[in-house]
Amino acid sequence: MSVGRDALIARLRKVRRRLVVCYLVHVAWFIAMCAYSTSEFHEKGFQASVFLVLLTVPPVLFQAARTHQACRAIDPRARTFGWLPIILMTIAFTPFESGLILPFHNLVTANRILAKHERNGRKVDAGN
Repeated sequence: MSVGRDALIARLRKVRRRLVVCYLVHVAWFIAMCAYSTSEFHEKGFQASVFLVLLTVPPVLFQAARTHQACRAIDPRARTFGWLPIILMTIAFTPFESGLILPFHNLVTANRILAKHERNGRKVDAGN
């Protein structure tokens, strides 16, 4: 492996880790909001839970775009979502849907790229 490629893989691991953290926080708040909406609590509490979920959307979309950039730096044909599809999907759907679907897709693609890198690294090590 070249030094440049190893640096790109390290960057992808770093941004993927950040995306995982943001995504898990977003999903946790989303689940809490759904649970809160099924119960018969006060309307102000529901509004607060929706607001808290909406606060987690921009960071998760930002990290999804960073993951897209890191994936494309390694594999220009990687099927990830960048800023334009993220913005369009957020407008077309709700921020909740775009905050759940698009980052997950980028996360799966990043995992595939890293798994491919691991397999190729083992083949090189086995050949020595």
